[in-house]
Amino acid sequence: MGDLREQLLKAGLVKNEPVDPRKVANAGRVEGKTRGNRRWYYTARAGNVPHIDVSDEIATQLEQGLVAVVESPAGDAWLVHAEAATKLREAGGAAAEWLRVWNRKATA
Repeated sequence: MGDLREQLLKAGLVKNEPVDPRKVANAGRVEGKTRGNRRWYYTARAGNVPHIDVSDEIATQLEQGLVAVVESPAGDAWLVHAEAATKLREAGGAAAEWLRVWNRKATA
C-alpha cells in the first residue's frame, strides 16, 4: 500500500499531508472493555518492558493484527485499531515511532 501512495504522490494525484500522530492515535483508540487478566508486554520508548492488562478478546485481536499498541512521547500507552496503525506507519518518521506493537503481517 505504501508503494501505491508513493506512486500517486509522484504523479501529483495526492498530496503528502503531515500527520498529527496524537490525533490519529486518539481517533483510532479502541473503546469499550479492553481490560482483562492477560498481560501484553511491549518495549517502551525508554527501553523498559511494561505491560497492558487486556481481555482475551483484545489479546486475540493483537495477535491477528486488528489492534495495535501505541505510546505517546510522554509514555502514555493505549490500544488503537489497525486503520490508525496503518496511518501512523505510512506517515513514517515521528508518527511511526508511536507504534509499539502491531502484528501487521497477520493482516496482510
